[in-house]
Amino acid sequence: MLEYFPPHIGGVEVLFGELAAELTRRGHSVEVITSADPGEARHEVRDGITIRRIQAPVFARRYLFMLMAIPAAIRSARRADLVHTTTYNAAIPAWIGARLARKPVVLTAHEVFGRQWYTMPGLNPFLGALYRLFESLVLRLGYAHVITPSEFTRKRLPDPTRATTIYNAVDHAFWNPERHRARELPGAFRYLYFGRPGISKGVEFLVDAAEIVRRKRPASRLVMILSREPERQYNRIAKRLASLGEHVVLIDSVPRDELPSYLLGADVVVVPSLSEGFGYSAVEAASLGCRVIATSGHATEELLRGIATFVPPRDPQALARAILDAESPPAPLARRFTAEAHAEAVIKIYDKIWET
Repeated sequence: MLEYFPPHIGGVEVLFGELAAELTRRGHSVEVITSADPGEARHEVRDGITIRRIQAPVFARRYLFMLMAIPAAIRSARRADLVHTTTYNAAIPAWIGARLARKPVVLTAHEVFGRQWYTMPGLNPFLGALYRLFESLVLRLGYAHVITPSEFTRKRLPDPTRATTIYNAVDHAFWNPERHRARELPGAFRYLYFGRPGISKGVEFLVDAAEIVRRKRPASRLVMILSREPERQYNRIAKRLASLGEHVVLIDSVPRDELPSYLLGADVVVVPSLSEGFGYSAVEAASLGCRVIATSGHATEELLRGIATFVPPRDPQALARAILDAESPPAPLARRFTAEAHAEAVIKIYDKIWET
């Protein structure tokens, strides 16, 4: 059970799409319960994978999905030998369904924020406390096993000894610079951010850093490829970006096939996250051969040590200095995170659970 699944766009969606496809190729029956985007079929079979989508109202969609998916989760769990789910909102209905059907549950914990919930930008302490309580509840439910995408995330779990780190898969064939042509972007020097304006993504601190960069290098441009979801955070960031005038080139999310051309057209890709469970944006940019500036202290540093330039999170001055000093050529990413290796490791965990 997953909150999102292809054709919804995202790194995690690609990851579980590949896993489902590999399980199907091996002769397993795979059924996915997920949320429905507007216009999507409520039920379909695609490449042998049965997909059942829950249509939740746009208002509080993620939380209503968590409640509305429970009946489907119960029916699906009764047909299954094992249930696999992820943090956060899909975990509750998946666990309830599996519990009632007496089936084992595997959780993939993408991120663990812990006390960081109290200090997220734009999040008041009361909501931070509620989110931390919800995270703690999700992580402490009884699972047959927990999978994390990095050692950083595994060590943040309530019980790291009952978890296994399996690095997420990256489509290195797609993020191959030979497949794409650099796009012309405005400015004498371009530094680029792409992704969501989520509360953990540190976009506010990049905006603060851009104020410094603009004063010291007026001909430079900040290129922001910014998703409009979450809407509240997008509006807040867009309002702040307006004060930077022509220094900022604000672009709505682009199709996946076009994204590498933007990254290749930039002089540096900036990933200012407060925390990352894996760090897809940074790893994908590094796979493409881009110069990457990222924040330290979380999974991105674990995966790209010696490749990216790291600065402390929440430090606009350090981030601005790194952007202004970005001149050295990028180090090649020799490490590979393949879908085959990820699927093989996950299936081994399934096999151990089935054996017991």
